[in-house]
Amino acid sequence: MTEHEWCSFQREHGYTILTKTSTAYGGIQIWEVYRYIVEEGWDEPDDPKPDGTLFFPDSVDGVPFTEIRENAFSDAPVADLRLPEGIRRIGASAVDKSYCRVCKIPARLEIIEDYGFCGATFIEDTFPEHVEMIGYGAFMNCMGLRNIHFHEGLQLIEDSAFSNCGDLKTVSLPASLISIGEGVFGRCQNLRSIQLNPNNTELSLINGALIRNSDQTMIAWFPTDMSDVCRIPDGVKRIGDDLFWGRTDIREVYLPKGVKHIGCFAFKECKLLEQISLPDSLESIDPGAFSECNKLKRIKTSNQSLADEILSDACGAWSSDFYWRKEREEQ
Repeated sequence: MTEHEWCSFQREHGYTILTKTSTAYGGIQIWEVYRYIVEEGWDEPDDPKPDGTLFFPDSVDGVPFTEIRENAFSDAPVADLRLPEGIRRIGASAVDKSYCRVCKIPARLEIIEDYGFCGATFIEDTFPEHVEMIGYGAFMNCMGLRNIHFHEGLQLIEDSAFSNCGDLKTVSLPASLISIGEGVFGRCQNLRSIQLNPNNTELSLINGALIRNSDQTMIAWFPTDMSDVCRIPDGVKRIGDDLFWGRTDIREVYLPKGVKHIGCFAFKECKLLEQISLPDSLESIDPGAFSECNKLKRIKTSNQSLADEILSDACGAWSSDFYWRKEREEQ
């Protein structure tokens, strides 16, 4: 590649922020960038502060930054990070394990790969308009995300994308969303509202339950009243993975006829759950579905083996306080 071709490539595709082991045309390794900023300084007003604050310029010599490769900031000594506004792709685990504070999500961002921002704390929770795909665990364990409005154009949210975002309270989903995984909002114990664009044909929202229409899997939930009783809507066939994990506002759960399967960790660490009613249609329960549900004492079911399986999962051993009763005996 000639020098002219190199310059043309950079101006067309922009700089890529790389790890030490990554290679790409137009790439700058994060350690080189950081060392250059600290030792020489960009010709920009926002220089890094002594406490590890790092404000990237949007461009260098007129060439913008457009991509951050995998693991780029995962071990970088950065406390506060401002990413260039022109970044369009965040690579896998780009900020994962750094646990730095991110000033804001870049405005032109389109693709966020697996674990892209995992563990980061966000100062602003404004979601950019151009995001098309959010990868597995992309925002797992993130703080500071409270009220997220996804814009039209978003098509895919993969499993566990916002798992364990303890500050998350409200979410708005667009009509363009055609694929959403399980456990997306698992362990988001403060989630209080999900709004779904009525033109979305892939999902349904019924009494606080977000349901994937293609397989009738319930993938998210929020309470619609002050009650501590959760009644799963009719028509649900599967309770998704991580669905209620960590909810401390549920005391009783009622599953309707037709539910066939309960996913992994579906009710894990529901510390106040005392009673659950299971339909005869239930065929299987994945491992860990009721683990650490220490107060679970009453299981209404006609299948004693399932009841024993749940109790073993919840308490680790059989308990004399537990009993199961056939539904006909309750009538």
